[in-house]
Amino acid sequence: MTDITPLSGDELNKLVDDFEASEHNRMAMNAVTAAGIDKVARNYDRARLMQRRFSTIVDNGEATHQDRSGRCWLFSSLNVARFVAKKNMNLKEFEFSQNYAMYYDKLERVNYFLKDVAKLVRAGEPADSRLMQHLLSDVMGDGGQWTMAMNVYKKYGAVPKDLFPETESSKNTGEMNVQLRRMLHTAVAHMYADPSAIDASIADAVAAGHRILTIHLGEPPKSFDWEWTDKDGEFHRDGEITPVEFWKKYVGSADLESYVCLVDDPRQEHVKGKKIGIEHLGNVAGGDPTEYLNVPNQFMKDCVRQILQNRAFRYGSAPTATRSWTVRTARGPPTCSSMAACMASISIWTRNSVSVSAIPR
Repeated sequence: MTDITPLSGDELNKLVDDFEASEHNRMAMNAVTAAGIDKVARNYDRARLMQRRFSTIVDNGEATHQDRSGRCWLFSSLNVARFVAKKNMNLKEFEFSQNYAMYYDKLERVNYFLKDVAKLVRAGEPADSRLMQHLLSDVMGDGGQWTMAMNVYKKYGAVPKDLFPETESSKNTGEMNVQLRRMLHTAVAHMYADPSAIDASIADAVAAGHRILTIHLGEPPKSFDWEWTDKDGEFHRDGEITPVEFWKKYVGSADLESYVCLVDDPRQEHVKGKKIGIEHLGNVAGGDPTEYLNVPNQFMKDCVRQILQNRAFRYGSAPTATRSWTVRTARGPPTCSSMAACMASISIWTRNSVSVSAIPR
């Protein structure tokens, strides 16, 4: 085996000399150390010349801000829902509580993860297997999918944002997620240490998860009195209503639960026109599975052209290096994030009235 040689003094001196020999390197160092790489690398002409006018605009109010969290999927799905709710209540501005949705998503994820792992432990899955190590490393992130959001809304409904506002931990989820992740790792260790006490470990961990979430996010309302003044100045009062009743009354007519996720997966083993499911990805046990309908990218674009008639939908996109984290779109269709320069469309969400049989196979 070839010995690994150390970096010599002569080599280091040459690296330093080569760096200092370039005026461009010195200018780059001065700029980046003072302003940061993102600001320095910003392409002024690209930002200045980028067109921000669109042939079709869905007026959905001011942009929502997920702050330092990975809740883009909850924000965008609730922005689709508020488009419907605003029409049904004749409101100019309205926003659902993203904190409420995250509270129950994470509580359900605690239960889902524990039950999923318990099944694997009982089946003899090794603690150091690639699957188990992946599940442990990925647990309690903020990300999710459309179906997962709908599972939460169907079971727990939704509430106006001012009735369950943001907290410091909902806006910056890092420390809360660390606490939840450590608690779940400990629970899994107990499962492997004493398989006969798995059910007790699950019960203790769910209780601990509930306690952590309530301390960080607050205690969500079970019901509330709802009254509002619409954009024409007319006063309305519903009286006491539950979050599920609120969701069904003001969003249920849109039948968002029947929306389908379209994705273009180019791998040969995934046939176009067939659904793709993701094992071990979910939140509400017993809810709808996380799956995508695999279609060509052009088919997604055709769907967008058909539905862009004053209707909101959700799409996901993959940003390239040409993006700005500081620019936020204020109006238009709800986006999956605050980036204004998403260059590659990955998927859209549309109704399942789009016939599967019409998809090229």
